[in-house]
Amino acid sequence: MKIAKAILIYKSANTYLPTIHPALYYGAPDNKAYVIYALTYETPMIESGLVYVIARLEEFLYNYKGEKLIDLMPSEKRMPLLNHFVEKPNQKMTIIETSRVVRSYMEAEILLNKLIRQAMEIDPFR
Repeated sequence: MKIAKAILIYKSANTYLPTIHPALYYGAPDNKAYVIYALTYETPMIESGLVYVIARLEEFLYNYKGEKLIDLMPSEKRMPLLNHFVEKPNQKMTIIETSRVVRSYMEAEILLNKLIRQAMEIDPFR
């Protein structure tokens, strides 16, 4: 049996998020949309690095089987929704994980898939 994994639907180099690093947007098998981005941190001990943030977008769903983004706050224009519309100012999201242990976007994607699988095992209708 093949394990369903999150699909990269959009990558933004210049994001509205509070970071200078890229933001990667995913559609997931739980039919939700997620974003992964990195923030730079510094500690008083002059240690610095990246903390990776995984967040669930609250204004979008993702039809995983149909590979289609769904806007929960549709505009009056009724234009077809394109994947780059996930990148917008004042995006409503819920942070589900932050990690300084993760060292790359690839590792963050693996963590995202793990979190989604765990949530779907607990409540598949979530």
